[in-house]
Amino acid sequence: MTALNSLPKVIGFVFLILVICISTSWLVYYVVLSPPIPLYPDTDIVFLVESSRTELGFVNQDGSDKSILDFKTKVSKPFWDKDGKTLYLLENIYQAVGFGRISVWKESQRKYSCSNWENESNIATFDNIAGFIPNSPANAIITSHYNQIWLVDMQSCKKVKVIIDEYDNLNKGAGVSISGGSLSPDGKFLLYTRETNRNLQNAVHAILKMDLSNGETIAIGEGANPRWSPDGSKIAYLQLDGIYVMSADGTQAKRIVAHDMRNDASSNGKEFDIVHPEPQWSPDGNWLIYHLWVFQSKDSSDADIFKLNIATGDEIKVADDGLYPYWRK
Repeated sequence: MTALNSLPKVIGFVFLILVICISTSWLVYYVVLSPPIPLYPDTDIVFLVESSRTELGFVNQDGSDKSILDFKTKVSKPFWDKDGKTLYLLENIYQAVGFGRISVWKESQRKYSCSNWENESNIATFDNIAGFIPNSPANAIITSHYNQIWLVDMQSCKKVKVIIDEYDNLNKGAGVSISGGSLSPDGKFLLYTRETNRNLQNAVHAILKMDLSNGETIAIGEGANPRWSPDGSKIAYLQLDGIYVMSADGTQAKRIVAHDMRNDASSNGKEFDIVHPEPQWSPDGNWLIYHLWVFQSKDSSDADIFKLNIATGDEIKVADDGLYPYWRK
């Protein structure tokens, strides 16, 4: 009688085990055998969608397979890590598209945002250096912040080193402005822009090259937003009349394409547009990619993405409605 009474419990237990096994088998099949859901599209270029400022666009260099992801927060200046899966972004943008907190997004999910720095709303452009500087963290980046250029460990969101410090000159006298930061492929030299006389009528934009082994700094040209080529032999940069390329030592400067980069509101015609292009090299070093304000009106959707053939000077439109494109390595 006892055995008969316990039979329903045994049957129920066996049924439960069967349900679990079947469910588990289905789950394993779904996870292992079903194709993974793509998170970041497998395309060449990422950029900020200008008309929304919360979305990033993904597109191939020939303009194909364009797609949009909404990050649900204001973002700017996307930057691929070398793994091709992790994006560094400026997030919680305040007054301009180039200022915000640095955050790390891996496979479309925010890992963390560095919000523990003073005046974090004024962190500007940044450049991944992947540990090239001796004794630096493997995932360190360079960021400019209030006339300083920092080496930052993104694992801990802590400053490792202040490489350039002209904070005291920010609003002193004629005014000095430090921006950018591009590390040479061998990790030995840093390029950045130093603007002087920014409060007067004769602003000067110097491209400086620092030897990181001893801090020695020399001016190698005039312009803004310098960027090393992948092999370190050339430097792309802006002047007020277009996009240029020069040799690593500052010689053989050549305008590749003509564009008016001046700020329409500038009374002296010597100031760059507020959201001027930041040319980025293709991995093979044959192309530059950047945004342009097509009508110079700054109205919604006037910024488009272009690529430029270094050898021929041919400029080709890649995508509409974009800012700050970055090439996947």
